[in-house]
Amino acid sequence: IMGAVSSQLRHRAPLIAGPSSSSEGDSSTSEALPSVPLPTPHVYAANMLVDVKMRRRGVGTALLSSVMEYANSWSDRMEEKIPIVLSVDHDNTGARAMYERAGFEYLEQNSVFCMMVLW
Repeated sequence: IMGAVSSQLRHRAPLIAGPSSSSEGDSSTSEALPSVPLPTPHVYAANMLVDVKMRRRGVGTALLSSVMEYANSWSDRMEEKIPIVLSVDHDNTGARAMYERAGFEYLEQNSVFCMMVLW
């Protein structure tokens, strides 16, 4: 397996939020992360992973392209543009750069994660 991604159409827009623990793992010093309202409906792309040996070879771009095709098929069926939403670790600069090149914009950015959308 070179890579994998999961995507699904969501008709409801959950708020993505959660506590961020300190680097020592002491939950008593956790900070609340902001809630991020998501567009409704949207395709949520989750758990995208490319094998370390296969990175920088177009595998991630191919996986993302398949998610875009999936979203476009729903757009055609529903006769409205369906945006793609994803979350990526803040320190995953390679993935963030790939998403930015594909046209994704930031809905939220903090020290833990970034929520991105492709309208």
